[in-house]
Amino acid sequence: RGVAGLTDVQRVRAGVSPRWQGEPDWDRLAALGVAPDVLERTLAYGLEGRVLRQRMSGGEPLSLRVRYDRRVAGGPQHLDGIRLASAGGGQVALGEVVNFRLIEEPTHIERREGQRVVRVSGQLAPSGPGPAAVGREVERALAGLGLPSEVRWWLEGELEALEETRTTFGRSILLALVLVLTLLVIQYGSLGFALAGLLSIPLSGAGALLLLAVLGRPLDAMVLAGLLIAVG
Repeated sequence: RGVAGLTDVQRVRAGVSPRWQGEPDWDRLAALGVAPDVLERTLAYGLEGRVLRQRMSGGEPLSLRVRYDRRVAGGPQHLDGIRLASAGGGQVALGEVVNFRLIEEPTHIERREGQRVVRVSGQLAPSGPGPAAVGREVERALAGLGLPSEVRWWLEGELEALEETRTTFGRSILLALVLVLTLLVIQYGSLGFALAGLLSIPLSGAGALLLLAVLGRPLDAMVLAGLLIAVG
């Protein structure tokens, strides 16, 4: 965020699933004399229950599961009132020592070369400085974050396509110059005249770049394609 020409910056998630999370207050548990195993056992019986015995019937496994009545503990949102045994024979409500909250978790974790990938997307503003300038600003911003050495980042999307276009354009313009020079040599029968004709190409390119600067337009893929056609 904060990069000129880049809007709607957000983390990309393939999908999220809600999940209840409980955070015990260990200091309060210790002060009330509630043992950790008592808390663990109560949560197990209250959420999924515990399997006491299993047997096979008709090729299918059958489990004897014991859990709290669902009218009392139908889910994490109903667990606050369950009582825990504390030191001295007293009892304390589960909601007094555990903070339950509903969170969202990704349903799919993307990995590259065994490392977890976090994607952040953004949209290029139509009136912005263009993808090339935005890409440089993004790279400068990421370099200034001081990320750990094991964290890697890269740019994709339109910025990646622009970089590939530049690489392809450099090779194409070189090939076009060779072909144009060959045709001029064949047409004029003189290498000197052919080289003189090629002098118009740098002047045309300089004029095109000057016009882009005056109009405030970025050097995008369409402009590069136009320059390539002009050389041809």
